[in-house]
Amino acid sequence: MKRQNNVGTDYYYIVKNRNKNTRTIRLIMVVVAVILAVFLTAVSVVFVMYLNGKKGMLNNDVVISTPQEEIEADIDIEDDGKTVVYNNKKYVFNENVTTVLFMGIDKTDVDKTSAIIGKNGQADALYLAVIDTQNGKTSFLSVSRDTITDVSLYSQTGNYVGVKKLPICAAFAYGDGKATSCENTATALSRLLYGMPINRYVTFDMNSVSTLTNYVGGVEVPEYNSSFTEQTGNKITIRGKAALKYVRYRDKKVFGSNNSRIERQRYFLKSLGNKILTSTKKDIGYPLKIFNVLKTDMVTSLSAPDVTFLASVIVKSNDEPDFVSIEGRMVEGAEYDEFYVDHTKLYEQVLELFYMEQ
Repeated sequence: MKRQNNVGTDYYYIVKNRNKNTRTIRLIMVVVAVILAVFLTAVSVVFVMYLNGKKGMLNNDVVISTPQEEIEADIDIEDDGKTVVYNNKKYVFNENVTTVLFMGIDKTDVDKTSAIIGKNGQADALYLAVIDTQNGKTSFLSVSRDTITDVSLYSQTGNYVGVKKLPICAAFAYGDGKATSCENTATALSRLLYGMPINRYVTFDMNSVSTLTNYVGGVEVPEYNSSFTEQTGNKITIRGKAALKYVRYRDKKVFGSNNSRIERQRYFLKSLGNKILTSTKKDIGYPLKIFNVLKTDMVTSLSAPDVTFLASVIVKSNDEPDFVSIEGRMVEGAEYDEFYVDHTKLYEQVLELFYMEQ
């Protein structure tokens, strides 16, 4: 039997398969190129956001003041406030420091505002995050709502009328309930801290506490009895309305009740901060996700680039944030509790937080 010659047929299939393989390789190369382009674009966007955030967050204008009549110390201010000589020790402003003022307001909806100045709530909780962007070290300075300081006053139609010594929480009321209220509070705090810059602010309404704790899966804190007067010795995980009550409750009839509330808020914030830090080290975009979740429950001057930059700073630190408070004395006033700061200790605290000893 004569053997059939299949050379032509075999050659046809070889060429066909070769062309098919070539097309497959080209398709794979196109897909890889597209993925690489998307990746590089994403990296470029993130990098640009990082640079823009860094530029904005480190735009510090320092004009430190000195209440000489309240501080018994030799103080010499040089270089427009960038250098301070305090009791013969030289301090230079840390150019790597940035700040974010966190405020909790006594409203359930940040969008419900009054056109009448003075009717837009008060800042019940104030915490200033002082962040060294070089090493990620963060200190939270808790400021009592009862702290007496210079507050700018505005008429019901929004006209500036002067400055008055008032509890710092009242500064928020003299604004539109949004940006101008936040800015007025930041100005009052900057005055209290002798002119230190407040780079950004974030104001949360009461709904945000529930939203945030639910999003992170709950926050573990020390348990208190039903009246929040003492700890039980147990740990509990709170979220939702229970979390809001934990950080907000105080008995207004009890003198100095805000101090015990600040203590609970510190426990809450420390636990929450550690949880966010852990998640951020796994996912650098986690803070931006929180930012987007809470944007309807807050007013903020933080931008997406700012958050991106701060996230990159957070992951640098292996240490837990420090929580520090302003020292002073509480006085039972005619209308409300009044807290008066110890200016000598506060000035030294400002130098420690914002300056570097040479």
